[in-house]
Amino acid sequence: MSAESAIEWNQPPAEGFTADDLDRIPDLPPHAELIDGRLVLVSPPKVFHSLMLDLLTRSLRSAAPRPEFLVRRDMSVVLNRKQRPEPDVVVVRGDAEASLSVTCYPAEAVVLAVEVVSPESEIRDRVLKPQLYAEAGIPFFWRVEAVEGKPVVHAFERAPESAPTSRSGPSTTGSTCESRSRSTSTSARSNGCEFRLYADELDRMPGLPSHSQLIDGKLVVGRPRPRFHQKALRLLESGLCRRAPRDRFLVDREMSVVLGPRQRPEPDVIVVQADAEIDDDASWHPAEAVFLAVEVVSPESEIRDRKRKPQLYAEAGIRFFWRVENVEGKAVVHAYELDPALSAYTPLGIFHDRVQLSVPFVIDIDLTEIERM
Repeated sequence: MSAESAIEWNQPPAEGFTADDLDRIPDLPPHAELIDGRLVLVSPPKVFHSLMLDLLTRSLRSAAPRPEFLVRRDMSVVLNRKQRPEPDVVVVRGDAEASLSVTCYPAEAVVLAVEVVSPESEIRDRVLKPQLYAEAGIPFFWRVEAVEGKPVVHAFERAPESAPTSRSGPSTTGSTCESRSRSTSTSARSNGCEFRLYADELDRMPGLPSHSQLIDGKLVVGRPRPRFHQKALRLLESGLCRRAPRDRFLVDREMSVVLGPRQRPEPDVIVVQADAEIDDDASWHPAEAVFLAVEVVSPESEIRDRKRKPQLYAEAGIRFFWRVENVEGKAVVHAYELDPALSAYTPLGIFHDRVQLSVPFVIDIDLTEIERM
């Protein structure tokens, strides 16, 4: 490997790693995965995990007809350019191994992906990974849980035209997947199944990363924010705080907003009613308490911030929405007001150097200050 081609695993590029990068990173810890362009380092497995892997691998190998199918461990799967997880066990087509030097399988070669849930990987194994596997077209997924020391296998089939089915014991995660025996939270679209959550479940999920959101029932995990994003947040929060009448409005950050049963985004900045009955232990605001939602667009959130989130905010009745764009290092604010008859936003203006508005209160923010922060 040449010095030019080497990549340091502890120095991620600004745009994130790609699936191909994993083969060019020296000294990468064992079982490292790529999820949304970020490296996920895996802790040493517990005894239950190791025993289950041995049992599943041995049983599947004895049952799988050869040479049609192969059962493998310690092999990652390329789902797309930014996704390369490593299932605990995979069943692949017999023609998937063109040579003995392959280090990963393409998603289309995988018939079954199996994940044994560990305490530190609960969210990935129960929510994120099955969602990614389904979107990549992998037809079968098993999730294995330890229930009082006994293995419980939750088996799912990707059903393009109908809701996915589960043939498992009782779910141990509340409602992260659908079963014919209980009413839970999975749905299907034309491209396969999706594992969906409810807004109140976010408060019950241990180890959830900061700034995680729920959009259309899907968990969106927050990423580290770029410097521009941080500066824009400080500028807008301080500018709004200076102008907001304290007897009527409060300016808040790092609080999600419940828009509906499966919608709980976290705007970058919000303005809420001062008399909203929210106690100090609350982790979210109801949509009816929010006057203004602000989103600072980042490269990985462009579609959500420009299209889906304003649509959701408008449908929930939030009166004002700002979208902040990075234009050559300068903050440009696109301001909108809700048209109640259409449940859609109409433009109030595009502000390049200074935001000057009279709604929801008199606002005057010098956007050029971001260059001096």
